[in-house]
Formats: sequence, C-alpha cells, structure tokens
Amino acid sequence: MNRAPRWLIRSKPGLTGAGLTALAGLALWWLIPGLSNLSYDLLFLLRPPQPVSGLCIVEMDENSANSLHEKLMATWDRKHHAHMIQKLVASHARVIVFDVLMDQPSTNDALLLDAISQARTAGVPVILAAKSNPEAPGFATALRSFAELEKLPNWGLAVGEKSTDRVVRRHIELESAAWPSLALSVANAAGQAPPPAGNQTRWINYYGRPRTIPTFSYYRVLDPDFAKAAFSNQVVLIGGGLMSLPFLGGKETDSWPTPWSLLGWDKASGAEVSATACLNYMRGDWLRRSSSLTEAILILGSGLVCGFGLAFSTPRRASALGVLVVGIVAVAALYGMWQKQVWFPWLLVAGVEVPVACGWACLAHFDSLRRRNAALEKTLAVLGADTEHLAGLREMSAGPLAPTRVTTPTFRTSGPLLGPRPSTPAAGGESGAPAPLIPDHELLRRVGRGAYGEVWLARNAIGTFHAVKVVRKETFERSEPFDREFRGLQKFMPISREHPGLVQILHVGRNDADGFFYYVMQAADDEATGQAIDPAVYVPKNLAREIVRRRHLPMTECLALGLDLASALDFLHQEGLIHRDIKPANIIFVRGAPRLADIGLVTTIATPDRAVTYLGTKGFIPPEGPGTPAADVFSLGKVLYEASMGQRAESFPELPATALDRPDTAALFQLNQILLRACHEEIGQRYGSAAELRAGLLELQAQLQNADSLSPQRGEGRREG
Repeated sequence: MNRAPRWLIRSKPGLTGAGLTALAGLALWWLIPGLSNLSYDLLFLLRPPQPVSGLCIVEMDENSANSLHEKLMATWDRKHHAHMIQKLVASHARVIVFDVLMDQPSTNDALLLDAISQARTAGVPVILAAKSNPEAPGFATALRSFAELEKLPNWGLAVGEKSTDRVVRRHIELESAAWPSLALSVANAAGQAPPPAGNQTRWINYYGRPRTIPTFSYYRVLDPDFAKAAFSNQVVLIGGGLMSLPFLGGKETDSWPTPWSLLGWDKASGAEVSATACLNYMRGDWLRRSSSLTEAILILGSGLVCGFGLAFSTPRRASALGVLVVGIVAVAALYGMWQKQVWFPWLLVAGVEVPVACGWACLAHFDSLRRRNAALEKTLAVLGADTEHLAGLREMSAGPLAPTRVTTPTFRTSGPLLGPRPSTPAAGGESGAPAPLIPDHELLRRVGRGAYGEVWLARNAIGTFHAVKVVRKETFERSEPFDREFRGLQKFMPISREHPGLVQILHVGRNDADGFFYYVMQAADDEATGQAIDPAVYVPKNLAREIVRRRHLPMTECLALGLDLASALDFLHQEGLIHRDIKPANIIFVRGAPRLADIGLVTTIATPDRAVTYLGTKGFIPPEGPGTPAADVFSLGKVLYEASMGQRAESFPELPATALDRPDTAALFQLNQILLRACHEEIGQRYGSAAELRAGLLELQAQLQNADSLSPQRGEGRREG
C-alpha cells in the first residue's frame, strides 16, 4: 500500500478546513437568504446619514385626520386633496405625487379632477399611485374608481418587493415604460428618469433612519400661514403617516420596518419608503447586488483561503487573523456600497466563514497536540521496553547537530545584559550617574539594572573582582519594596555559603544617610573568558543569554543544570525559605556552575496564617501564585523548558517544530514528561518538592547514561567547567 505524499499529509488540516469553510458559506448562502438580507441591513447601520434634497413628504397622519374630521384608514373627502394641489402649485412645487390609492369613489371627486387639470395647465405634473389587480388581465382595473380619473396619464405602481420580514429592500421588478413604477414616473416627470429596470433588480438605497427625508403634516400645509417657500422646486409626495393603532377594520397600519429597526428605531411610513425609492431614481444612486456567479465565486474563494490559511495557526493567532479578515471584508463592503452602489452578502464571509475557519483552526491545533502527545507516549513506551532500540535510535542520530531554526525567547533581565558587549569602560555607569562609595571596593562599571537596584562590577583592595548590588530607597514610591529587599537579604545571607548552587553573599552594608544599602557577592563568569575578567568588556554570563546565544542547551547540560538548581532549591526550602523569582536571567554561572541569584524576593514559606505577597515574573508564576515550594518547582520547570526546548515559557507545553529533527529527540521526549509534571497547573499533580524533581532528573540521567554505554560513539556535549 503506497503511502500518501508528505505534502498531502501535512496539508490535510488546511484542505479539510478549506472544504468545511467553503461548504458552510455556500450552503448558508443558498439555503438561508436572511443572512444576505442582514448583510444589506448592516451596511446602512454602519454608514452615516446621507444629505437629502429635492423631495419632501406631506403626511396624512393622525393629527391631520383629527383636524380635518376624517377617519384613519378610510377614504378622505377629495376636496382636501384639491386644496392641497392648489396650495402646492401656488408654492411652485416641481412635481406633486399622491402615494394614495384612489380606487374607491369619494365626495368631491370633481374638485380633485379640476385641481389636477389646473396643475397640468400650470406645468406641475400630478402623479397618482396605482396597484395591479391579479384577478384582471394586465392593468385593466388599476384605477377603476371612476372613468375620468382613469384617463389621467401619470401613474405608477406603488408597492415594492417585500421580504418575509416586511422590509422593502428592492424596487419594483419587471417594470417597463408601459407599466412603470411610481419612482420611474416621478423621475420622468422631474426630467431625471433612468431607463426602466426591465430584468434588472434595483435595491433601495436608504439615506438614514426614519424621518431623514423632510416631512410635514398634511393639515399644517393647508394652513394659510404655512411658508410656501418650503416646496419651491421640490417634488412633494403625499401619503399616509404612521398610525398609532396596529389594526383597524382588519387592515394593517401603514408602517414598515427598515434596516434601523434592528436597533429598535421606529418604523418608516409607506410614504417615506416610496419617497426613498423616488429619490433613488431621481439621483440614480439605487443599489445593485453582485451577480449570483460573482457571489458564488467570492464565497467559495474566501472559504478556501480562510479555511486553509488559518488551519495552521495557533488559536490566538487564528483569532487575531480572523478579526483582521472581518475588518477587511467589512471595509470592502462599505466601500462598495458608498462609492460604487454595489453590495454583496459580506456577512457570509465575516460572520460564517471566518468563525468556521477559526473554529477549525482551534480543533486542528488541539488535534495536533493530541497526536503529538500520543506519538510521544508511543515512542516512550517503545523506548522503555527495548533498550536496544533506544541505542539504535541514538546511533542513527549521532553526528554533528545541524543548525535548526528555533524561536528564541525574549527575556526580562536586570540591566542591559542582552545587549552588545561594551568596548570601553563607563566609569559612571550607562546613565552617567556617579558611583556610590562602597568601603574597600572600587566600583568599575554598572553591568545591570532592575526594578530593585543596580549591579556593579567592583574590585576590592587585593584586586579580586566582585559584584555589588546597590538598592536605593529613592527609586521606590513606597518604602515597602525597599524594606522587603533588605529582609530577603537578611534571610538569605546566613545560608548563602552553605550550598554551591546559591550565589554567595560576602558582605552587607547600609548607608542610611544617603538612603541605600548594598551587598557584595561573587562575580559571575564573563560570557567569553570565564573568571578571567576584563572590566572594559565584561558581560556577566547568565542562563538567559546562553539560551539566546545557543538557541537551546544539549540534553546533558540541561540535566546537569536541573540537578544543580533542584539541589540548591531543595536546600533553600529545607531552610524554610522560597525564592519566588526563578527565571533564566536570575541564574548566573560562577566557574562554570549555575547558581541561583537575585535574591531580593526571597522570603519565608507561606503558612495558613501568613500569606505571601504576589510577586514574580509572568510566565514563571503558577496559577495558585507564589509562596510555596511547589511554586518554586513550577518556576524551575519553566526554566528547564526554555533551556531544553528553546521556547518561551508562555508557549508551554508546546514542543518546538524541530523536536523530531534533533539528535536528542528521544531524551527530549522523556525530559518533557518530567516538565509536564513539574509545571502542572494543578498543584496536586505537580512534584511536591524540589527533591522529587531532582529524583526524576536523576532517573532520566541514569537511563541516558546506560543508553550511552550501549552507543559509545554518541556524545551530546559536555558541561562547561
């Protein structure tokens, strides 16, 4: 049976994600048109209101009905319409539009006909709304109230295309010169007519939330004192206003939801919807929707790209990229609407495909971790059952270590320890501040600075180099950190010389007059020359710099490092103290041996009746916080993770991408099992003490030494001494 190509195996998560994402987008596009409608609606909510001119509305609202002694949802006495036409003609209106169906006879029809005739003579067209009758052929009964009215030439279909949620989103379709929409007839009369839509679908372009178009109450316009200038050269549309009663006589009120109804705004009157349609035709700025073929290609393509591209990202990165894609798609949709009058169902990409792609990326990531852990357990099981197989693996992996690309961590440290090696001494330190006076010591140059003080390279009276840490009270806003540092020093100094894994404190002094205390300790090795220190170019050697320089440490060095530090940590705990700030930058090398340094946060182990301040470095603090030996074990585990894997502490428990390509892969997997326990988030599943961690490291060291005895050619490196 032939094995699938490696590129296909590696691409499987991306191909699966691409297929799922594209399928989800296309299925919802085809089956749920409501998502496309929501894409249309949201574009208006994101767009600021647009300026409107050239058209205004006269509403036949409740106040007008009461003032004129008419009934709502009933046919009004047409003398009012005749007076309205006369008033608008006298006001030099451009076009008069009645968005009122006059399909029933009423009183004073003759007055209305006469007013319409006079308006036409004065050059003011009067447009009447009509509706088709599906029970009669063609348009035969559209205006069947009385013969005289039926002969008038200016009319138009007034009802647009409504969706299931009653929002009018489309203009009347299949209109023609013989069967025009009200909007087309108005635009014709105003001299701004576009061609009939024919088979083309035109979409309503709303200019803002309800009441954006200037609106006047019917009865106020009839008032003799009403300003005539308001209608000069304007298209005036007369129609029903919003009704307070939802139903009357079994008829629905003249109110229609708009895109702004999603936010709870009031609905628009039918007259305002018709006026918006008329303005679209007069201004030529109706909206067009992209073609079905274009949308299918767009949804398919975006689904494939998002699904494949995000499948190889971590959940955090996939979420960030997803947000970026949503923003780009939304901006593109708004640009198309604002500048090109074209809209597309962008929400299917931003609200469906991107979340599906991000969700698949999370599943693929966790599945990758699961499979990696399963492979690790299988490898460890095989290695534990067959030492000859282990020896064979190690023999096959022997040879020079090929350079690999590993993401190097960024460390926080005291002072410019990760900067370039200086070429000239700086007597006053990098900032030029004068060096403090320390008895029997000459401060040569400052080599580090942190939140709790500065470290100087110093030379004593007999020429021996030491490190001097100076902690100034003036650098703190409160005295508590200053006093805490001194208390830690008091606890640590008496035992500092009793274990080789602790930095030795040689002398402590205090200058209350100048507001500082200091302590003298062993100087770390120079990064290049060890204890052969040249003050002009001295750079202290610490673990943080070693990991950055070497990317990761060989397995034998990691084990030796872990054993030494676990022993020192166990001794510290036996003395009733905890460190609270174990990290690579706080581990220095003295004569090649690692030592726990920066003891400013050392304090007594927490007890039920004594809490410990929450201090430390992010990434190295366990979930339960500092204060216990188990918390220090957690921090040491993260240190060994960075040293062995070349990964940031925050990336735990991820294995490096090059783990399977390293010559110490088998040992790395075994060490990883120890680190998983040392850094377990649940304290009950973690090593209970540094001694237990050290025992686990010793057992692994013995296994590797036994394997080395089976493969004498193998060598991973030797600890620096």
